[in-house]
Order: sequence, then C-alpha cells, then structure tokens
Amino acid sequence: MSVNAMISIVVAAHARDRMLPSAQALGALPQVRDVFVLGGTPDLLVRVATSTIDELRDFVARHLGANPAFSSTQTSIIFEHLR
Repeated sequence: MSVNAMISIVVAAHARDRMLPSAQALGALPQVRDVFVLGGTPDLLVRVATSTIDELRDFVARHLGANPAFSSTQTSIIFEHLR
C-alpha cells in the first residue's frame, strides 16, 4: 500500500448512539489500519492505507460519504511517517 491518510470524522448528532458500532465497522475494513474514538471534535480519526489515490477516493465515497451517521469528513494525505 503506497497511499496513507488520516481521516477525521464528525458523527451526526442524530447518530451519536451509533458512533462506537460505526467505528468498529470501519475497523473491520481491509484498508483501515487504526481507528481512534476521540473526545471533542472530530469524533473519530481513522488511518487508512490504499494502493492509489483513486482507491482512497473510492474508499472515502463508499464507506464515509455514503454513511448517513457521518456529518463530515476531512482527509489528510500522509507524505512521510517519521516515527
């Protein structure tokens, strides 16, 4: 996998009770390396690894953008991991 990203997710107010199950479902996806449930905003931070930028875009659209429990996402590409 050559494209790594951190994705911040804000859970919709109406879906707060589904935050942990949604985080667990994300963790089961093969592209997902880590899922962090946070206090404050954002609610979730997800580290993903894909083969291409197109695959990353498709992952975000299919698994995050299409999920009504998520009100917003922000994707940050990781250029280099120092530690």
